[in-house]
Amino acid sequence: MEKGERLRKRILRVIRSFGNVNGRPPSIRDLVDHLTIQSYGSMQYHLAVLKARGLIEWVGGAARTLTLTATGRAAIGIVCLDDFGPNPVVRIYVASVHPPQREGVLL
Repeated sequence: MEKGERLRKRILRVIRSFGNVNGRPPSIRDLVDHLTIQSYGSMQYHLAVLKARGLIEWVGGAARTLTLTATGRAAIGIVCLDDFGPNPVVRIYVASVHPPQREGVLL
């Protein structure tokens, strides 16, 4: 995997985690700062590539509307039942598998 592809995968992961932690999508400046990319223009280029591939979407001219598409979530290993059809009864996100722990005891 080339350097640009690794960076774009990191961008997808940051978009997801930023939203989970902060309750809102990241701005381009948030992404630049978090990923320590030197150039705002470079980030815009990578976001344009991701959008052209159908991995992210945003509303032009509106702040903080950057979101992952179903394809974008799948690219980083997250599957949501919403991606498979309308009106699912259960919504499940799978990011990684870790056994539950309680007070330092493995359950």
